[in-house]
This record gives sequence, C-alpha cells and structure tokens, in this order.
Amino acid sequence: MNHQPFNEWIYQDAPLTEQDEQELKAHLKTCPVCQDNDKAWQDVNGMLKSAPMMPAAPGFVNRWQASLADRRQKELRRQVWMGFLILSGAFLLTLALIILFIVLNHSPVSLFTQVFESLTGAWLVFLEAKASITHWLQTIPPLLIGAGLLVFASWCTVLVLAWNLVFRISSRKGIPTK
Repeated sequence: MNHQPFNEWIYQDAPLTEQDEQELKAHLKTCPVCQDNDKAWQDVNGMLKSAPMMPAAPGFVNRWQASLADRRQKELRRQVWMGFLILSGAFLLTLALIILFIVLNHSPVSLFTQVFESLTGAWLVFLEAKASITHWLQTIPPLLIGAGLLVFASWCTVLVLAWNLVFRISSRKGIPTK
C-alpha cells in the first residue's frame, strides 16, 4: 500500500484541504501503520508543546554575542584574504598570458631592442625636461624665486596650523556621528 501522501499529511503543520482531510481520515480507518504514525506524531507534538521553556545558562547571551563578534571578524578576514588571493591570481594569470603572447609573437632580439630603445628614450625625455626646467629657472629673476618660495612656505604653514586646530577641536569634543 502507498503511504506517501498520507505520511506527509500526518507530519505537516499546514492545514489540509477538506478533500485531503477526508481522504486522510478514510485511510486512517483502514491502515494500522498510518494510525500508529498519526498517534505517535500527536503524542510527540503534544510533548513538544507542553514542555516547559528552559532558561538559558547564566552568561549565555554574553558568551554568544562575544563568539558571534569573533566569528564575524574571522569570516570578514577570510573574505578579505580570499578576495586578495583571487585578485592576485587573476593578476598573475593575466601577466603570464601577456608575457606568453609577447614571447610567442616576437623574437628575443626584437624584444631586447625595443626595451633598450624605450629605456634610452625615457632617459632622453628626462634630460630634455631637466634642460627645459634649468633654462626657465635661469631666466626667472632670483627675487621672484624667493618670493615664490616664501608664498609656498606661507601656505604650508597655514595648512599645518589649520590641521592642528581641527585636530585639537576634534580631540576635545569628539567627532559628531549621526
């Protein structure tokens, strides 16, 4: 005999439709196995509902909250490390693929010459920038350079004083939170 829908109906807490309830009652009249299951479930359900609520052990809530905070912190650390490892792995894989692509599509001699040309080009740009800056500094009168340095030093002093004032105020009053 198939007991499948009747066992589910016996153990579920949701109310049955009228038709399902009639079918279950008719089946329970003829099936001793389902009768035993129904009686056992009613007994267990009655015991569960009539059992007294046990109080938590002293300090349970504090221990639970402390362990919860600790578990959350460990989970956050684990997620940060996983993110870091995934990003690092993706970076290394991308770098390896780029290097593989370059090595497979260029000869070592052409790679060496391109790197050498890039380095010497960067050095030449640095030398040209240095010469240009030197030329401009030589054409500016020394008094103007001194005045510019004085203005720069004044602004730095104002910024340091403002930072110091903000730091002192916030350390005395605290930073307001919403």
